[in-house]
Amino acid sequence: MSVAEIYAGVRKGEEIQISKLFILMEYLKTYAKSHGVELGDALIAACSTSESLPLWMLNKKHYPMKEVRFYTPIVA
Repeated sequence: MSVAEIYAGVRKGEEIQISKLFILMEYLKTYAKSHGVELGDALIAACSTSESLPLWMLNKKHYPMKEVRFYTPIVA
């Protein structure tokens, strides 16, 4: 019901931002209990995936989401 209410009140041009919000909420719902993902980690993962940017992280266990890509440095 809440999701429907949010989408009903979306103004033109806000659709993308709202969909990004729901990516964050889905990550929290899916991974908070099973993997200990907290709000900060979910925010970082949602921003990374919604903007198609790889994460530059050493502690990958905080990001169990299959959509998250990690930066791999090129070693010469």
